[in-house]
Amino acid sequence: MKWDEARDSCKNKGGFLALVKNDETQHFLRDNLVIGEGLWIGGKAGRHWKWSSDSSACSGKYLNTHIHRVLYRGDCYQFFDDSSKWDVGRTYCEDMGGYLAEILDRSAQDFISDEVRIVFGDGKQWWIGGHEDSPEEPRSWFWVDSLPSCGDPGEPLHGSRTPSDTSTFLDGATIEYQCYLGYEVKGSTSATCMLNGRWDTERPVCKAVMCPNNTSEVDNVANVTVTSEEYRGVAVYTCSPGYLPDASPVSYCQADGTWSNPNFTCMSLPPCYVEPCYNGATCSNHNSTFTCECAGGFTGLRCDTAMTTPPTEPETNPLSTSSKPDTVSFTSPSTAAGKYQIGTCS
Repeated sequence: MKWDEARDSCKNKGGFLALVKNDETQHFLRDNLVIGEGLWIGGKAGRHWKWSSDSSACSGKYLNTHIHRVLYRGDCYQFFDDSSKWDVGRTYCEDMGGYLAEILDRSAQDFISDEVRIVFGDGKQWWIGGHEDSPEEPRSWFWVDSLPSCGDPGEPLHGSRTPSDTSTFLDGATIEYQCYLGYEVKGSTSATCMLNGRWDTERPVCKAVMCPNNTSEVDNVANVTVTSEEYRGVAVYTCSPGYLPDASPVSYCQADGTWSNPNFTCMSLPPCYVEPCYNGATCSNHNSTFTCECAGGFTGLRCDTAMTTPPTEPETNPLSTSSKPDTVSFTSPSTAAGKYQIGTCS
């Protein structure tokens, strides 16, 4: 029969294909089986060797509340809420025909984290089946089944990688690097995980594209100030004296390494823009010339000269014949000898 038929046959009888996960089991089967006969066991070949088990019993809590099982992607995950060291946990799993869990991608990480949080609450730490081969090589990561894997190389600044949701990579795994728009890859665009648990190339760098140092020309511009020649850099234009920009006088370094076309012109200023008239005068434009209407008290082309007032003569009021003179008192000799007469006249 085929392997699938053998698995189903064992399942119908309440069991599953034998799991050969240690030397003791291997020796037992070899000593008790007929040599030369082809026999199926519970291992499935492929990129990753997996053991088949009875998944129907892989769910829910047991009488022992410290144990929890759940089925995920065809594998049975069993959680033991017991405090122990990593070596003890690994041995315990192997004695039960399993191994410490391998977390090879982000979805498996999220699944295990959520399951632990729901069943046992927050604040607990769990052993998994990964370990560093050497403290001096933190990127050399191995699983308990001796399959080497490379650590997460991360993403370049201003870039990404594919796949993006894997935290560990087995040997032979390949990733591709990309840079965002406006940035160029400096280095290799791909990397492969090697048997020694290291990547064959360094992570590349995404550098901003550069624009030339000569910007687009605009008439009547006095100078151009470039803040940066890298992608998203800005060039600021200054119009010549007597001219003014009619829009934002800037140009930008674009993702394709060229400067954007300046969307402005330097317009000639009208004569009255510089306020050539003084002392509150009103300025009027006449093409390239101007006139000033002076306020009171000022004169001149620009109304910059104060007007002077001539002196006035004092007014006179002659005495009229109809006016009444003052009264004068006098004393005169009397007509009689030795006598004086006192009186007034008008």
